[in-house]
Amino acid sequence: MAIDVVVELDRLQCIREHDGSGDSEPYLWTAVVAGSSAGTEIVAPGIREGARVVVKSGMRAGDRVQVPPGQRRFTHRFPDGASTPIIVLVVALLEKDSLPGSAVNDGYRRFLKEVEAEVRRYAATNDEPPTDADIKRIARTIRNKVKTSVQNALSPWEKGKGFFGVLDADDPLDFKATYVLVDLLSSQRFELEFKEEVLRGGHPIEVSGSRVGQTPTTLEVRQHYKLTGRIARAG
Repeated sequence: MAIDVVVELDRLQCIREHDGSGDSEPYLWTAVVAGSSAGTEIVAPGIREGARVVVKSGMRAGDRVQVPPGQRRFTHRFPDGASTPIIVLVVALLEKDSLPGSAVNDGYRRFLKEVEAEVRRYAATNDEPPTDADIKRIARTIRNKVKTSVQNALSPWEKGKGFFGVLDADDPLDFKATYVLVDLLSSQRFELEFKEEVLRGGHPIEVSGSRVGQTPTTLEVRQHYKLTGRIARAG
């Protein structure tokens, strides 16, 4: 019997916004990967609905906003007889600044390509479901490759403007992923937590011109968001 699965993204909550000004313009990149013995398929919005649709302009701490319609609901049907069905959800949270739209679109295409490639790569070399460490590694790999793709999409002039601080590139705040084994699934809520963290401190301490140590370092959360939703078998 065929199995229908629905993935629903509900609301994005801002817990901390970097300077409290309310200038944040967060947007999401979302990809659902459905894998089974029948193969692997990626379900994701097109460029228009998925590349740079701001959840809310001027988002502040305390705001809890519904995800844009084009990124809210995804469905997939596993065919009759498909074994070991699994759903993998990968979401990137970015902040809109002045990056050219062409570079954003190239980054989004690369994001979708790398999500599928990383999931396929894992499935080809592992017989067990991914661990939390595997999921974090996959998300980190995707982020690094997307960042390189976006930089390569910029013209020499745009790269120069970025070097001198004139071009404010969109910030990739965090990449997160989760998965469910469909055979064990009824309806499962999920919460993805996105944090942009910066290292503070670590300044040299000098005595009489000689370095004798450094100030303590702390990891400061600059921005913090949560995304809620659910994955369920339909029907």
